[in-house]
Amino acid sequence: MPPTRQRSPACGSRESGSPRRDSGDSHGSSWPTLSCATATNTTGEELIRAGTPEGWTIGDRTGAGGYGTRNAIAVRWPPEREPIVLAVMSTRETDGAESGNSLIADATEVALDALSQD
Repeated sequence: MPPTRQRSPACGSRESGSPRRDSGDSHGSSWPTLSCATATNTTGEELIRAGTPEGWTIGDRTGAGGYGTRNAIAVRWPPEREPIVLAVMSTRETDGAESGNSLIADATEVALDALSQD
C-alpha cells in the first residue's frame, strides 16, 4: 500500500464525506471548489500520488480510455514551496490493452526530479 499523502487543505477529509463548499462560487454553494474536487478523488493512489513524496499536499483527477489510455492531472503543494501542476497521459498501440498505472507514477517521479534540478 502506498504511503498516505495529505489531501488539499481546502476541503473536509475524504473519510468524513463533508467537503467544504465555496459559497462565493458563481454556481452557488452546491458546487465544490477545484481544490475540494481534486482532494476527494479516490482513484489516484497508484498514479501521480504514488510518485509524489510523502509530506506533500496533493489534489488530483484521473481518467482512462481505450487502447490502455490512462491519465492523471494533479496540483501538488510541496512543503515551503509554490504548488506544482502536472498532467501525465499514457496510451498503447493495441485496442483493449491494459493501462499502466506504474508508468504514470514513474513519469511523475522523473518530472519531479527534473523540476528539482533548477
